[in-house]
Amino acid sequence: MAGRKNIFTYEERLRLSQMYQANEEVSYIAVTLGRSTSGIYDEINRGFTGEEADENYRKGYDPELGERTYRENLSKRRRKQTSSNA
Repeated sequence: MAGRKNIFTYEERLRLSQMYQANEEVSYIAVTLGRSTSGIYDEINRGFTGEEADENYRKGYDPELGERTYRENLSKRRRKQTSSNA
């Protein structure tokens, strides 16, 4: 798909966090960031803090944890690719 964006920038994660904590609808966040709704949910799961859901039934999201998890997953993929190429 042309123009498809897979990787969230750290700035996008911060903006997502601000909007999510302000109780914006996930569909609104997706449109604002130019992402799919499922992409927003994937990112929220990536940055899930493990906290109980709040009064609005939303999980905790930490943009720094999302960034760290993304980088860890990326390095695991790279290790698998290089070991299978040997």
